[in-house]
Amino acid sequence: EISPKRINVILPIENCDNQFTEFIATYEESAQEKLNLIAVVFSNRDAKLVEMALQGFTKRHPHARPTVVTGSGEFSVARAVDAGMQVVRSKDDLVFVADVGVRIKPRFWQSCRTNAIPRKRVYFPVAFSVYDSDYSGTGADKTTIRHWNGQWAFYSVRHVCIHKRDYD
Repeated sequence: EISPKRINVILPIENCDNQFTEFIATYEESAQEKLNLIAVVFSNRDAKLVEMALQGFTKRHPHARPTVVTGSGEFSVARAVDAGMQVVRSKDDLVFVADVGVRIKPRFWQSCRTNAIPRKRVYFPVAFSVYDSDYSGTGADKTTIRHWNGQWAFYSVRHVCIHKRDYD
């Protein structure tokens, strides 16, 4: 059996507050996956918040080696992605660019591995964007997709699975 390919998860972060903590909570559901988290921050405030959140994560998952990259200049997603890509070593490595507000289920990672094909195809997953998670339902209903609690994001470029060679 072939071991699944490691995925580098680049996470551009600006004014993250609780969002990063919530992201890490759902990211932990995938702790058994072969993932490298690369958090890209541009401010000292965000760097401190990210480092604090990652301390608990790395204690619970000592095999995980998340990387925090400090970008230069004013924040932009493009700059953050580029700074994160510089950390990715091999052109054959698979990368998922994520938004800090996304909640990723463990089954997603296989879709990323399957659908991104080097030199042939990048994968832009279609995500369901919840209007307001505090008011979109209760209990099990919070994870149920309904027309009144969100919409499908068919045209988003904030999430992409891509091999580094296709980025360069």
